Amino acid sequence: MNMECKGFEVIIQDNGLEALITYFLESFDDEYAKYGICVEKEIEEELVERERTGGFVENKEDAEQILDIMIRNQITPCVLNEVVYDFLSESIGR
Repeated sequence: MNMECKGFEVIIQDNGLEALITYFLESFDDEYAKYGICVEKEIEEELVERERTGGFVENKEDAEQILDIMIRNQITPCVLNEVVYDFLSESIGR
């Protein structure tokens, strides 16, 4: 597995603290699900949360497109998998 940093956002939490959200594209050696996403949250330079999707798409461009949407919308680790699930459900017409 390889991780490539694709962007980051600084958000202000409800408690007033700044959090750094970092977005990674992960690549796997799987034949069908080669790409996934990892999102990390740091507060005061300490990693407090990390969530990964595992491989869920075959095409790198598709994964990067979804990742770009997540960065624009400041998706945090706690909702990463729900957002990907909703996106995939919509794209296959469920």
